Amino acid sequence: MEQGNREHPRFSLFGFGLVLKAIEGALEIVGAFIVLIVPSMFVVRVIEFVTAGELAADPNDFVAIHLRSLAHSFAVHSHYFIALYLVLHGVVKLALVLGVAAGKRLAYPLFILALGVFGSYEAYRGIVTGNLLLDFFAVLDTVMILLTAYEYRAQLAHSSSGY
Repeated sequence: MEQGNREHPRFSLFGFGLVLKAIEGALEIVGAFIVLIVPSMFVVRVIEFVTAGELAADPNDFVAIHLRSLAHSFAVHSHYFIALYLVLHGVVKLALVLGVAAGKRLAYPLFILALGVFGSYEAYRGIVTGNLLLDFFAVLDTVMILLTAYEYRAQLAHSSSGY
């Protein structure tokens, strides 16, 4: 019984992480469709309008400068690539979260691999572009990799012990 109490907080954190990853995957899929629907120059104009007053008051405003940079980057880069990346990232993540939640043994190492690839790319892009949000997601992916590996080992130990 004591072991069940020790296991519960870890399971809760892992379950919460899976729910967050499922939500993240679903939002990425929705975001991909939004990227395809909304014209890129509209995004640039809205961001420029929203940040104009702040930059007039403080030309070095960190948030406003980064928002404008992101908007221009979105307009310059192919929004089809962004949409494709978001939908693939979201579908893979959502499918693997569902597999792990269902206890499918193969889903655990695939989830770890996918989070490793996605997290590495997020960390790289976060460092190159200075995007702290990407760095934050890379850290979350790393935490989920560790929790998933722990859960996978616990599942393997449980199934090999005959329970």
